[in-house]
Amino acid sequence: PWCLPGYYDYLEPPMKKDEKMELNFTFTIEEIRDVDDEHETIQIEIYLERQWKDERIQINPKNPHWSTTGKLPLSLDILNHIWKPLIKIQNLVDFKKHKVIEDLAGLSINKDKIIKHSIQALVTLSCAMDFKTFPFDHHSCNFQIRSNSDKKKLYFRASVEDLVTLLLQL
Repeated sequence: PWCLPGYYDYLEPPMKKDEKMELNFTFTIEEIRDVDDEHETIQIEIYLERQWKDERIQINPKNPHWSTTGKLPLSLDILNHIWKPLIKIQNLVDFKKHKVIEDLAGLSINKDKIIKHSIQALVTLSCAMDFKTFPFDHHSCNFQIRSNSDKKKLYFRASVEDLVTLLLQL
């Protein structure tokens, strides 16, 4: 139902002048697992999803393997063969993908050439903590996701200045 052209080169998809690629990042904090005041870290369970469009991918929309929703599940191994937006999590200490037998993750493509990659993970972030007003102390930890790709060519959906920030109140 789909294939990569022979000239596919793993570089960012070419864009027309002044055109920006739309990247969609969605994350859900499922649980605050631990707050370590000694090491000034916080551990959170997240579900992270990133979506992007790659016009270079060739689609055969008439192939019977497409689901009724126009999506096709893909093997995670495909990530080793396609361009993908790299992400950076500010203040990241550790990132552990959840596994049962294999990674708890998913990859799909739709007929509009939009690739969707989702993953569940346990994330540890550094978070400066100040206990001067203990036991009435209050802490704020920023959870920021950025892309390492060229900012001039990217458009982040539901973000401000190419930054997605969630303020965790402890």
